[in-house]
Order: sequence, then C-alpha cells, then structure tokens
Amino acid sequence: MAHIIIEFSTNLEREHDITTLVDDVHRAALATEVFPLAGLRTRAHRCERFRVATGDEDLAFVAIVIRMGPGRSDEVKMQVISSVLDAAESSLSGGGFHISYSCEVQEIDAARRENRNYIRSHLQGSDLQKEES
Repeated sequence: MAHIIIEFSTNLEREHDITTLVDDVHRAALATEVFPLAGLRTRAHRCERFRVATGDEDLAFVAIVIRMGPGRSDEVKMQVISSVLDAAESSLSGGGFHISYSCEVQEIDAARRENRNYIRSHLQGSDLQKEES
C-alpha cells in the first residue's frame, strides 16, 4: 500500500504535462516491486501560490511524499525514493526551468488506519493482477 502525493509549482504546467509526470512516477514506484498494484495511488496537487528562492519565473519545485505501510527497511525506502525521483526528473527534463526536487517517505501507523479496498476484487483475473502475484 502506498500513496504518492506530488506537489508542484504551477509554472511547470507551461512546459510540462503533469499527467505524464504522475504516470511516470506511478510506473517507477510499481517497477520497484515494493507495492502491490491494487494498493498504489499516485496524485498531483498544483500549488498556485508559491515562491521559490528569488521568485524568478524559471524557478520551480516538485515535492513528493510517499506514504507507505510499515515494515520496509531503510534500504528499501531509499530505493523507492531514488526510483521515484529519477522518474520525476526524467519526466520533467528539458524546458527552461531550474527545478528543486524533494522526496520523503512517511510510514503509516498500521494501528491507526483502516483500509476498504474494492480494487483487488475488481482486478481478480485480469492480466494486471496476474503480474502482481
């Protein structure tokens, strides 16, 4: 189970497709084989009011938070961070921006959450579900 939240400065939308960024980050997280497909969610939130350093229009940011269930080693967490950051950088390469990237993992307290996931039953029997097994 993982929720990946991408915050980004809206100026990036002038030259980049944020849907592609979400897709690229999602695929990279899935490729780590750390998260099950049915439990992975990736979303982006635009930050319309922001200031980066001097406030110049060519300065931008991407801040990624990966919320995951407990039990993974620090090594695995760092592997996920590196993969996700690499995907974000690759997705937003080119253009006239100087981008500050950050990524962190937040471990979800299993004792204080409840999941009601109806996606797994929907995926049963699909090719995607078979790949996940």
